[in-house]
Amino acid sequence: MSKYEDIVIESVNHVQSKFFTQEEIDSKMDEITDFDGNVDINALFSYIIELNTSYSATLLADTLERLSDNGLLK
Repeated sequence: MSKYEDIVIESVNHVQSKFFTQEEIDSKMDEITDFDGNVDINALFSYIIELNTSYSATLLADTLERLSDNGLLK
């Protein structure tokens, strides 16, 4: 693998383990599920959009920081 691939893999692992844990996802799902186990579809779609947007932004920032730290950005 190239240095770039290694850095992206490191970033993915770091972001997933630190910012997007299963516990956080479970907690949010508990918030959008009522006592009968019904899921609020609007809240679910909002959460999916929020999760994907924040994951992408966090992963990009982490990757760019690692590339910069390794002298791979000009």
